[in-house]
Parts: sequence; C-alpha cells; structure tokens
Amino acid sequence: RYSWTQSLKEVTLSIPVDDDVRGRDVQVAVTHDTLKITIRGEVLLDGRLEAESLPDDHTWLLDTEGVGASKRRVLTVYLPKMKGNSWWSAVVAGEPQVD
Repeated sequence: RYSWTQSLKEVTLSIPVDDDVRGRDVQVAVTHDTLKITIRGEVLLDGRLEAESLPDDHTWLLDTEGVGASKRRVLTVYLPKMKGNSWWSAVVAGEPQVD
C-alpha cells in the first residue's frame, strides 16, 4: 500500500503507482490535521493525521525508482511537521503504528 519514513521535522510517504499515472491523475489534499490522497478517483489514504502538519509547505512528486526489472513508479508525499523534534507513531489515525 504505502511505506513511510520520518525525521524530526518531516514525514515522507512513498506510494507505488501504475507506470502510466501522471500528475493530473493525482490529488493530494492536506490540512493541518488531515490527509487525503486520490489517484484517478480512487482514494488511497484518507484520515486524520497523527499530529499536525504545515499544509502550505507540503509537496509531492511522481518519480521512477530502481533500475532494470526492479524499476517502479512512485508517488512521494512530503509533510512538514508543525511541531518539529517529535516522532509520529503512524501517519494517519487507525493505520498500523511503528514500534
């Protein structure tokens, strides 16, 4: 579905997508406490964030990772944390938590 990492200041989501997905197919809606990611009308993630983000500073991009047979297209979403120097246990409430 998706993977994510974090630093003290930012959360980064990586979502594998079909090779033919283009920027116009992607919608990423972020408020200070919610996130909704839709591709071609299909909602991939929708819910309340674990903690507050800086919605005006979020960014996303479509890119290709890997080489050869392991190449894949990925949507990467960057969410700056409103309160830096903190760790989130999940991206969205109700999703699996990290230890």
